[in-house]
Amino acid sequence: MAMPTCEIVQTTPTIEARAGELALLLPKLKVQQIPTKDDRMRWFRYIPDQKCTDKLEELLLDLRPIIKLAVERCANAAIIVDRSPQPTLERLDFGWAQVPPNFSVFLLSCASNDCKEPVFQTRKDLKASESCVVKWDCGSGVVVPELFYYITEPAGVPYYVIPIPTPQKM
Repeated sequence: MAMPTCEIVQTTPTIEARAGELALLLPKLKVQQIPTKDDRMRWFRYIPDQKCTDKLEELLLDLRPIIKLAVERCANAAIIVDRSPQPTLERLDFGWAQVPPNFSVFLLSCASNDCKEPVFQTRKDLKASESCVVKWDCGSGVVVPELFYYITEPAGVPYYVIPIPTPQKM
């Protein structure tokens, strides 16, 4: 059975509202470019201030049960609770990002209200013509399995990325 490359994960009205509040804070934050092997790629991480950090912690508490179920269903993996790296706020302006080995990622859209028709796209292989494209409004989540590539459209849609170690297949 082929695994879908992306699927929108239903969140709650509370999570959607918190993601919207977070989107309003992003223009005031500093950003740092994430180093990549491809010099053409433009990938950025937001540096959260205390207010943003507090909002992110609240959001993560709300997301935990949803993420656990989504990763088990979409990535067919069991989560290793104690080894997760810190979640980050990011945006991808140009290029495809790849999920590292032994991880899945849960990405929550923090698209602003003025962002028209945000979409999320994944591919297993950049050379492949098949891809999965889904509408990705603020507060919508998506699980991306290890080694898959992803891109946001339009470029620069901010998202909250929660890396999840998943080396144990169920």
